[in-house]
Amino acid sequence: MNEQSSLDKFDINYLKSKVLDESINAIAIIDLNWDFIYVNKSFLKFWHYDNFMEVIGKNSLNFGGGGKERTIAVLSEIVAKGYSVGEHRFRTREGEIFMGQMSGTLIKNAEN
Repeated sequence: MNEQSSLDKFDINYLKSKVLDESINAIAIIDLNWDFIYVNKSFLKFWHYDNFMEVIGKNSLNFGGGGKERTIAVLSEIVAKGYSVGEHRFRTREGEIFMGQMSGTLIKNAEN
């Protein structure tokens, strides 16, 4: 019997990328200026966008449906505590408001 793990047969970085890209959950990565640097296909679907370039580089403050002050409060909580979890209002490209569960986590680089 082969003792090598079945995961060893895959490129783990490729696998991680596919998990993010194909998740049924909307996933977004924003930088410290709160601009989007990554969104997955489900994010595009929920927010009614057709392609990634419509979102990448845009400020995430414009995607909250509870007003910019509320969005700033949530993002500030992530920076202060390292995470935030809760139900929030979001705004689609057309301006429609929808409710969704969000969890956010602060990821620091190796130097921090």
